[in-house]
Amino acid sequence: MRKRLFDGLDQGLGEEIVLLEGLPPVAPPEATCDFCQALHEALGLLGREVSLARVMGLTGAAFMTPWGEGMVASWSAARVDRYLSEALAALGLRARREQSPVEEALALCREPLRAGQPVLARGPDDGWATVVGLKGEELLGRVPGSGRPYERLTPPVQELILCDEAEAPPPLLAANLQALARADVLLGEAEEAWLQWREALAEPAPYGAGAGRLERFLAEQHLTACVVEARDAAHVFLAETAAATDYDLAEALDTAAEAADIAVSLAETLLAAPDAIALAHLPEDESWLDRRREQLGALSRCDERLRSAILEALDLAGEEHQMSNLPV
Repeated sequence: MRKRLFDGLDQGLGEEIVLLEGLPPVAPPEATCDFCQALHEALGLLGREVSLARVMGLTGAAFMTPWGEGMVASWSAARVDRYLSEALAALGLRARREQSPVEEALALCREPLRAGQPVLARGPDDGWATVVGLKGEELLGRVPGSGRPYERLTPPVQELILCDEAEAPPPLLAANLQALARADVLLGEAEEAWLQWREALAEPAPYGAGAGRLERFLAEQHLTACVVEARDAAHVFLAETAAATDYDLAEALDTAAEAADIAVSLAETLLAAPDAIALAHLPEDESWLDRRREQLGALSRCDERLRSAILEALDLAGEEHQMSNLPV
């Protein structure tokens, strides 16, 4: 989504300039999922101070396996914002989505920005940014990972998400249990992703040959880092939810949090890259591929335990919290 770095607003000659006041210092990138990081930043500017782990838990990102075509990590908007409305409702907000030409995007952002409200924007590369201002005919946004206070966003903007105040949010426990009902669905879908990953490593020369071999392996390493990030967020989200409950429900949630923590440790073993010699011979190293498939199988089984513990928690909460009608 980036066009060029932009450090100041004193270069305009009669151009309209709008910039949110009191922008906090740029923080180091916290997440591979740029959607969740942009949403987390926007929530902070809207006065909803919640952890990034909670944002990932409410949107479901914490329970996904970000499998993409060609082993490229994918936190696509279609996947991560699948439960955006429910996530925002848990925080007392509602989302209004707009897919408009760039000239309309400026007009749509102007009013909320003047009112001190950020906007989420998706660029042509499907990357997300938090719109914090405009200068003339260009939007200014915080792009996850850039390290700059704001950058000019390259048109055309593909989609805008404007957040408005909604009715009072549901009670904390009810909101968390609704998120866990959605997590059950996502972990069920993750089972297929683990299977596909193992099958990909069972193919002849799964990392290809020549110069593309290292690129393919590094793409898998990035995918693995995304899994580490997701399950770590799941661990925090589940532990926080357990702390807000008691008795058997808290015990089931603690079990789920422990399973997520074990998944983090298992995924981190996949990040231990072989030495340069082994890397150069990946397609021929069957023992290394066997170990990798075994590690993926262990991760898959750990996700199954995580899902089972979440289902137990939902069963325990069942009648008391009317779980039968939760949206998934």
